[in-house]
Amino acid sequence: MSKSSTAPGATSIPSIRPIARIGFGFSPMSGPTSRTGSTARGKHWIAAFHGSLVERADAIDWLRMRLSIAHSGAAHVVYHSIAWQYLPQIARNEGEALISAAGAAATSEAPLARLQMEADGQAPGAALSLQIWPSGDKHLVGRADFHGRWVAWQGWPT
Repeated sequence: MSKSSTAPGATSIPSIRPIARIGFGFSPMSGPTSRTGSTARGKHWIAAFHGSLVERADAIDWLRMRLSIAHSGAAHVVYHSIAWQYLPQIARNEGEALISAAGAAATSEAPLARLQMEADGQAPGAALSLQIWPSGDKHLVGRADFHGRWVAWQGWPT
């Protein structure tokens, strides 16, 4: 595996080759409908422009379907940003249960990771946390502006 270049003193990380990029939206569109467009429409348009599939779906139904697919020989990453807080509590509970069950079934040959950027009541910005299974280890790895203007990376503790 080749290594990517890093800043002096930073830890090098292996290159990553995604095998799929798939997301969902309640109402994905082909592009912004005005000069500014909405944030959601803009994100869907950008994802589609970069070769990612954006499917129209309910969050929990989509998560259930995606987590049911085995990914032997690859890490399956569930990523969400500033979304969890907008789900009804019953949906958040169901989503947590789905992710926990998938984590419990993860193996070293088919690990699961959950990367999330969500509000946590702390400042500045939102928490960036990463949980990796099969160990289940979870750490705050940084903080980020709610609109992506900055990221303060802490990294995984050693």
